Amino acid sequence: MAELASTNIYGQLNVLGDITSSGKISGVVYNDYAEYRQSKEHIGPGHVVCEADGKYVALSRKRLSKAPMVVSDVFGFSIGR
Repeated sequence: MAELASTNIYGQLNVLGDITSSGKISGVVYNDYAEYRQSKEHIGPGHVVCEADGKYVALSRKRLSKAPMVVSDVFGFSIGR
């Protein structure tokens, strides 16, 4: 298989159909933002947390809690750390 040269192209892409790739895709598959927050206990991915005392997050204990967040181990961009 021939090696392809890398090229940066800036602009807008409009597609009316499917896009396929036979190479590596990065930064677009997981395009959600995450932030690092402190907790007093280990909380695994998939759990819902809420801000506890202004500094820490804790597991959500009741329905319709204010400002819920889902703990993730897969994200595109991170804030902090």
